[in-house]
Amino acid sequence: MTTAAAEPKFYTSGLVRLTKPQLVGTMAGLMLTMLLAALDQTIVGTAEPRIIASLSGFDRYPWVATLYMLCSTIGVPIFASLSDRFGRKPFFMGGVVVFVVASALCGAAGNLTFIPFDGMGQLILFRGLQGLGAGMITGVLFSIVGDIFSPKE
Repeated sequence: MTTAAAEPKFYTSGLVRLTKPQLVGTMAGLMLTMLLAALDQTIVGTAEPRIIASLSGFDRYPWVATLYMLCSTIGVPIFASLSDRFGRKPFFMGGVVVFVVASALCGAAGNLTFIPFDGMGQLILFRGLQGLGAGMITGVLFSIVGDIFSPKE
């Protein structure tokens, strides 16, 4: 005789029970999204000296990483709290969109003539925007993991 009480129960926000395949798919998606943000920081950190040399901005070199980290750090608690009030999905998806669009804009920095900054100023601005997207992703991601694995009865 088997009992269902021995089987772990996973819930989203207390409303819907997740099956094991849904849980695996959800966790895989969350991990891939976090990999997106982590991989970007690794790639940009390695290529940053060459990028900044092509934009002739060594005098503003520290601002690229500093603004990214500052916006990311500030964004984590703000967007995690907002996702508690207004729902996780819009903030998580919005964070991914902001992050990817800002990544593309970082790649185009210096070639955007309609923005009143020079190439280095554009890169700094877009890295700050990218940090905001990373903060949205990180804050909401950890809130989602907390929702999935918190005991509900």
